[in-house]
Amino acid sequence: MKEFVRKLSMVTFETKYYENDYQHILQGDRLKKMIDYCRYDFAKKVVIINNVADRNKVEALAKNCQSQGTIDTYYFVDDYADEVLKHFHLTKESFHGGYYYSIAELVGLYLCQTPYLLHFSSDSRLVRPASSDWINQAVEMMDQDHRYVCANPFWADRAPNLNDGFFSEIGDWFVGDGFSDQCYLVPTKVFKGQVYGERHSAADRYPRYGGELFEKRVDSYMRNHGLWRLTHKEVRYTHQNFPQKGWRPKVKKVVSTVGGWKYRLAKLLPKVPPSAQALAEYRKTIKVYDVFIFFNELDLLEIRLNILDPYIDYFVIVEATQTFSGRPKKLFFQEQQEQWAQFKDKIIHYVVDDLPDSHDELRQRLNNPELSSLDREIINTCLTSDNVPAGQTHWLREFYQKESMKKPLTELRDRDICFISDVDEIWNPFAHFDFRADGVFKLRQDMYAYYLNNRSSESWAGTYVTKYKNIRNNSLNHLDTPSKTKYRYIKNGGWHFTNLGGVDRIKTKLESYGHQEYNVESIKSQISSKLAKNEDFIGRQFNFWVDESNLPPYLIDHKDQYRSLFKR
Repeated sequence: MKEFVRKLSMVTFETKYYENDYQHILQGDRLKKMIDYCRYDFAKKVVIINNVADRNKVEALAKNCQSQGTIDTYYFVDDYADEVLKHFHLTKESFHGGYYYSIAELVGLYLCQTPYLLHFSSDSRLVRPASSDWINQAVEMMDQDHRYVCANPFWADRAPNLNDGFFSEIGDWFVGDGFSDQCYLVPTKVFKGQVYGERHSAADRYPRYGGELFEKRVDSYMRNHGLWRLTHKEVRYTHQNFPQKGWRPKVKKVVSTVGGWKYRLAKLLPKVPPSAQALAEYRKTIKVYDVFIFFNELDLLEIRLNILDPYIDYFVIVEATQTFSGRPKKLFFQEQQEQWAQFKDKIIHYVVDDLPDSHDELRQRLNNPELSSLDREIINTCLTSDNVPAGQTHWLREFYQKESMKKPLTELRDRDICFISDVDEIWNPFAHFDFRADGVFKLRQDMYAYYLNNRSSESWAGTYVTKYKNIRNNSLNHLDTPSKTKYRYIKNGGWHFTNLGGVDRIKTKLESYGHQEYNVESIKSQISSKLAKNEDFIGRQFNFWVDESNLPPYLIDHKDQYRSLFKR
């Protein structure tokens, strides 16, 4: 296999391994293939050894690789960790659980003696031998423009495009934000500097199990300083977890053709779920939006923002100047937005100030030649949908406001993810579903009434989540209607906290929302006694009981702060 010519001794190849994967790297030909597939004459080839049980055994294997010429040298992280932490002005505790995920990366960079370092995680490699002199190209581009501080192949065996999270392209390269520790080619002078002490809100998308990860810190530094990464359009790498005990072995597909149909035996086997790492890597290419209707529930808004902040890119808060029943309404969020200053960079606040009074009013609006195409689409949907009973303007206003949630979303990309709900339906960020998949997911949520810990027997599936491409030309109300949308239901999907805040808050809700059939004195007069008996105030046969076993950790940790919302 012919290698691309190295112009100068510019690049060191480096990979790392741990107790669970060293055998896959140091035995067999995987390490050799990792290096050979790059088709580059590296100045030095290095492995970083971290957190292994039997140092002597692992070192013997590393020496064997060295004697065979596969690598030039190896380093044990423990031998350099203190020196490296001191150099970067870091402490072990500052990683908040992410030390072992990050220290090997820092040791590799600290010990690198060439201007550039190419790093592969132990379970990553190029899909096939490089078809392009991508390493020399990247080095030249980073030398010429210091805004480029990272380069990598594309992370899947398919053709990339601008929708994968990039904002421009130059020749064979896409340009974008972000950083991944699976594969990176970086200038060591930059990465040996003091770049690991900054924070950017976008870096919160990285997995929390790793604490303050190396890659999270790099991503923050790059975003804070307007630095970019280059991603090659043709050269691809793959990342696959090594097999673990008890895991289903990979089965080769057996394909036969009968009458033009293909039958794959492998389809009969259980699907292997995507790894957490694969999902985390995909997550870096998209944005996640939490989109919800807000009325006056300031306490629930505070709870929602704190629970979901680490997992989303933007909150989209949609607030109207009227209630669904037609009453004027204060803009509660807008009036108290200083209370949410810590989230301001993530909040998109959209005000709906044109709720209709009738179907006829909407028909009149259609005569306006300056009406936007989206407004026209929303009005036509309101006028033609059988979700809106004729003559019932409270349902018309609710339908219209929910359709208007599309207006602040027009700049989203098709692959971006939207969670759509009311403010009191808080989705569980740890619910298990593959957000790479198409379709609409409906989240089954635990129901709580009157208090945060007052569990209800009512079954509830509230929040739905889907890609923006499924929203763009669709009705948000219809996507929330089981008879009009086929869902994939997700269990343990979150929490619905309904009718919190006491008698007066419940009365205000009844006088304001769509179900005006409940806005009658015979129901409102019984609210106080029904709450005292812990019964449904409408008269439905639901059971209620105190249960805190499945509440979000944030609520348990801040129980004193919300003491008035807990049932004693």
